[in-house]
Amino acid sequence: MQAYRRYVGTAIAFVLSLSAQAADAAVTVRIVEPSNAFIESDTIPVRVAASSPDDIYYVEAEFEGLVIELTPTEDGYFEGSFDLGELGGDLPYGPHVVTVDAYSTFSEWASAQRTLHRYAPPTVGWNVLPNDTLTHGWRFDAKCIPTPPYECTSLVARFVSAEGNTTLGGQPPPPSESSVPGRRYIKERQSSTGWYEIPSGRTYTITIEASDGVGPTITRTVGPVHVDRSRRLTVVERAPGAILDFDATRLLVLDHRGRIGIVDRATAAVRWMGTISQDAAPLSTVYGALTPSGAVYQTTNGYIFSWSDGTRQSVARTARLDAVNGDTVVFTMTDDDRGFAHSLSTGTDTLLWSSPGSRSPFQADITDSGEIYYGTYEGASIVGPGGALLGDHEGNLQRPITDGTLAAAHHRRDARRRPVVGRAHELELPVHGGWRRGVPRRLDHGQLGRAARARGPRRLPEERWRRQPGVAADP
Repeated sequence: MQAYRRYVGTAIAFVLSLSAQAADAAVTVRIVEPSNAFIESDTIPVRVAASSPDDIYYVEAEFEGLVIELTPTEDGYFEGSFDLGELGGDLPYGPHVVTVDAYSTFSEWASAQRTLHRYAPPTVGWNVLPNDTLTHGWRFDAKCIPTPPYECTSLVARFVSAEGNTTLGGQPPPPSESSVPGRRYIKERQSSTGWYEIPSGRTYTITIEASDGVGPTITRTVGPVHVDRSRRLTVVERAPGAILDFDATRLLVLDHRGRIGIVDRATAAVRWMGTISQDAAPLSTVYGALTPSGAVYQTTNGYIFSWSDGTRQSVARTARLDAVNGDTVVFTMTDDDRGFAHSLSTGTDTLLWSSPGSRSPFQADITDSGEIYYGTYEGASIVGPGGALLGDHEGNLQRPITDGTLAAAHHRRDARRRPVVGRAHELELPVHGGWRRGVPRRLDHGQLGRAARARGPRRLPEERWRRQPGVAADP
């Protein structure tokens, strides 16, 4: 009897001991990897930390029906990797869950999960390009198109100018049988009396922000964009891109995909000269001018090219295009301390100006006969052919322009007043009009105000406009 009691006591003690060990061996699991919420490759690495590695005998992970065993590492973790190629097809966009299960030697079990996204950002579109002019009847619009099953949660367009700011907020479209769930739109409001939501007579930088609540906020900046809702502007011609230059028979255009080409105004036929990459700088930095047999243009990475009858030649690199007329091109180096004249027919360069270490803006214009007039911000005079000095100011001369008889320059007197003066040799002549403040330096044809050009929307043809003097002024 005593022996029986002793055996029973021993058995009870053993069972209690096992229970205590099982309690001590409770399993907890923490997923270390994947740490990124987005699936960005064909494999998903998994790394797991368990509470008591010595008591863990098996760990597995599951993803979309794939099950792998995680093997122990020397530093106490368990690792493995999913090969998404084993799924037998493309992983659909949307959220997906990785589940990890760990088992101890005492049949204890724990589980952990992490949500991953096969993600693509929403597409954001808008209807203006840099240097466009929003005119009467043309309202700004933008849209956010998500990648299903995600939905756009916000869309905002901010118009910033020196005179004031305006913000437009996107709302979901009204429910209808044809509406696509998850999209958001912005459409500038307009009243029957001619009021527009975006104030006219200003130059804006537009920042468009869109989000789907999963990925990072998408931010796009467009500018400068001019707004002139004058009813005195009427369309006279259309083109398939932003108009960089035009003459009596041709248009030089740049479309939203970076293609640059020459349009025959009589037939609307386009000869595309090439495609400009946006990697180094935005397309707003691209500009050019027509030549008798083609065009000269500057790319986003500092190269200047000439194009003639299907053949492209390099004019300069690490340079800025300044003026073009006929056979002559004027450019400066990107350090702004040297200016050159380039002959397209001979391919030779002639040094016009050099001031090592100078950061003074250098700007020039060329007559039809090839004579060059230039000025610098530090200089007191416009420099003409043979080094002739025109005028004597206290400096701050900008944007010289000449028609071969007159040479005009933009003279900045102080931060508020920017008058324009003209000179014919040593005779001073007032020139009415001027340049708008804030307009960046670029080839500025029609600077004396004879014509106005308004660029068209991204998806609609580009347009040339002319101001009609006989129409009554806007209210």
